[in-house]
Amino acid sequence: MPEYPLKQRRIAFKNNILPVVAATGLIFMSSCAFAAPAQVSAPDDAVIRVIKSFHQHPQETVLGLEEMLDDVLPEYTPATIQYLLSYFYMKLGDFSRSESLLEQGLENVDQVGEPLLYHRLLLQKSQLYEKTERQVLALHYVAAVSEWAQQHTVTQLYIGALMTEGLIQQSLQNREAALTKLIIAHRIASENATQIPPAHIAGLIASVFQQAEQYDNALPYLQEALEFAVSRHNRVNQQNLLHKLALSHFATGDEIAGQRYFDEAMTIARELADKNAQVELQLLDADRLMKKKAYAEALAIYRELVLIQEILPSEQYYGDILRGLSNAHYHTGNFGTALDTLARAETISASATPKEMIESRILESRIQAALGNYGEAYQTLEDARNKQVKRLNEISAEKLFKLQTLFDVDKKSQENAALKAMTKAQELRIKTERQRGFFMISALVLLFSLCVALVILQKKRARYQHKLEQIAMTDSLTSLLNRQHTFKLLEEQADIAGACGKKLAVALLDIDLFKQVNDNFGHAAGDEVLRTFGALVRDNFRKTDITGRIGGEEFLLIFPDADITEAKAATDKFRATLKAAGNALPYALGPLTVSGGIGYVTGPDTMAAELEAIDKALYQAKEKGRDAIIAVDKSTDGFTV
Repeated sequence: MPEYPLKQRRIAFKNNILPVVAATGLIFMSSCAFAAPAQVSAPDDAVIRVIKSFHQHPQETVLGLEEMLDDVLPEYTPATIQYLLSYFYMKLGDFSRSESLLEQGLENVDQVGEPLLYHRLLLQKSQLYEKTERQVLALHYVAAVSEWAQQHTVTQLYIGALMTEGLIQQSLQNREAALTKLIIAHRIASENATQIPPAHIAGLIASVFQQAEQYDNALPYLQEALEFAVSRHNRVNQQNLLHKLALSHFATGDEIAGQRYFDEAMTIARELADKNAQVELQLLDADRLMKKKAYAEALAIYRELVLIQEILPSEQYYGDILRGLSNAHYHTGNFGTALDTLARAETISASATPKEMIESRILESRIQAALGNYGEAYQTLEDARNKQVKRLNEISAEKLFKLQTLFDVDKKSQENAALKAMTKAQELRIKTERQRGFFMISALVLLFSLCVALVILQKKRARYQHKLEQIAMTDSLTSLLNRQHTFKLLEEQADIAGACGKKLAVALLDIDLFKQVNDNFGHAAGDEVLRTFGALVRDNFRKTDITGRIGGEEFLLIFPDADITEAKAATDKFRATLKAAGNALPYALGPLTVSGGIGYVTGPDTMAAELEAIDKALYQAKEKGRDAIIAVDKSTDGFTV
């Protein structure tokens, strides 16, 4: 279409393109939202020309269709035009207008006479809901489309539904479910001649694998997507895929391949004058050099990026660049400059993620310590710890939400199954009025099926409820009980001990020098230590013993019906096991040691004082050189090792 004024282009679109499209029946519109039956339209038919018209001239294409809402041609139904406009507005980011047109289309469509258009509208609705953070409803609609398309062998619509469900699951961070749907879609698209390139789905699969940091698995799918982009001469996609290939190869340790793809991606980014892509690639290169401890080289890249940002400022990257520059200054001994640069990053990047904020505070603490400002370093590290605890709580809440989402979707599916069973029962009752004997047999079979479905639903509901309760009282990192539930059980055991005169031994344990593990090896190493500690606790104490994490590296052990001698022997045995386990960790940490205090809790009224005595015993163990369990000797008000 030549470049003439907007009004003329709209007239040309309406007079030249749309009549041809009408003749084809408006079969296909996009590889995902506009899925065709198994008999696919030709790659260069009139509908494809409308797609090209939208991508080349979106404004006049939309305006031309808007005019048709008031002046519908005989070949078009209102639902068809509303469907097309809803799709285009969604692509343009106007979700409110898209949803309004979508609802109008669903009201106008003839579900019996136009089942394919109806299910395309439902698929469009699920995609729109996914983009507007309504994933539970989106899963409900896409499941209906997937079931219908599979039953009626509408292959392309089925692939589109699988892709959409995969993207919804990815947005919910359910990566295994997302990969399952996308890999099935990729296989079906590879086995059938459709308008959906398997390489497009391969790119989506690779993105999920990269988010899960499974870079080896991402590589073959990225290669497939790249080959397709090269065959279509799509330089923008080529640059993006080369960038991802470089990232994956660097992550798997293949520096040669990573550098090759990096150089190719940078060449294309420069050809396209894509400044953002160039900045992203330079950040990738600087991060790689930091991991290799080539701090001076990384510092040079970050300085160059800062100069670019001062000329062409972009808040999207400036915060990341300044944080990286501060880290590079810190590792090259420029502590004052590192602190000033980090302060600039915090004032510029107001939209930093919680993870970035925690990392910034930890870096600031290290810089302050290097400058000798130990008080400020401690306060900053304490602030980072509080932020990390808050983030862990938020992650736990997200997990609860995901489980609730899966439960709701499963509940909807079971309700639909039960509703379908009831509908079939009604149909069966009408048909079998003249066949009473057959009716009784069929009714019994259907009733049994309905009972089975309800039993399954009840079991699944109980299972999800149990999972929700477990998450609510479990520490996500160590899989031990959390602080709140641990102290609740301690109060219950103290009540029993006070009322029945039973022995109740209690120990407080604290991992030695845990802060040094985080400072010297990073928080990933610290998390690994905590996971190892939790696993060993679960394996080395009685099933009746109660164990929980009550602080960063502090744990509470409750030994019902056990005296101090038994409890201390078990705790000392665990201490030796933990020390040996430290040598097997991947961070070369050396032996892991723990200090602790142990004593009796005799009842709820004395529990606070007795816990305080046990806590003092723990600190006595720390002062005597760590790696020891000290028992409270109540007869002398002192401590014994």
